[in-house]
Amino acid sequence: MLKKLVFSVALLCVSVAPGFSFASNTAPESEVSKVEKVVNNFYDSLNRQDSDLFLKSIADPESEATQYNAAHLEDQKISYKILDIEKVNDFKYEVEISKIQNGIQYPVIPYDVVLENGTWKFDPSNIVISPKDVVDKSVKSIRPSYVPYSNVVSENENFVVGKILETDEISTKSWETYTFNSYSADIYSPGSLRVESMPGTNDEKKDEYNFVVANIYKKDNGENYLMDSEILNAYNNDNVTFSGYYGYHKIWCGNFNYPWLPGKYNVVW
Repeated sequence: MLKKLVFSVALLCVSVAPGFSFASNTAPESEVSKVEKVVNNFYDSLNRQDSDLFLKSIADPESEATQYNAAHLEDQKISYKILDIEKVNDFKYEVEISKIQNGIQYPVIPYDVVLENGTWKFDPSNIVISPKDVVDKSVKSIRPSYVPYSNVVSENENFVVGKILETDEISTKSWETYTFNSYSADIYSPGSLRVESMPGTNDEKKDEYNFVVANIYKKDNGENYLMDSEILNAYNNDNVTFSGYYGYHKIWCGNFNYPWLPGKYNVVW
């Protein structure tokens, strides 16, 4: 978990003072160095648009979503600083990073670095990022600092960051059904994704706070960025089609202010 937020201008090269270790436990120094190195390689691959280094640095490089991202690296400038490295278990570290991407400061983000086939790999796949201006514009009645994540970990004036507790496998069907308040798998959109909401029993008060929200997230460099939101009926079946979206995306749908209310939703593509 995050201990504090740091919003300072970062450097591309991260230096560590002699004798200082990021790890908050007794992890071997050589292991921590490997974790730090793969983080540096990952950001180096993005700044250089180096697809080979990207695939060597990121977890699950053989997946269709990762292969797609590697072939579509965009020209961008990312400066960053590693704030802390903490060992979770023998197969995972959590690395807190402060970054400025294309001139915009992000909140501190607790990424995972995981041991995959004997090699440490950077894993941003369970991070979900929502720009606050998108939330403000699309869902005006909702507090802009709140988004329906399984676990909100940080925010600043630009973004809210959530961390998904469990990730799904890539979907290969033309439609899939999910329960309310859960994220879909990584789905390849050929241009549009249709979300069909099917609310269950709703015994809450009928007012402006009782509604269902469908969100679409773009899969970019392993992270998930909120692109658009639509409000749907909280009592009856409803649907929305998100058009103009190509590549891998995630969907989230549920009753925004009453997350305990039951329901399901389909994603059709």
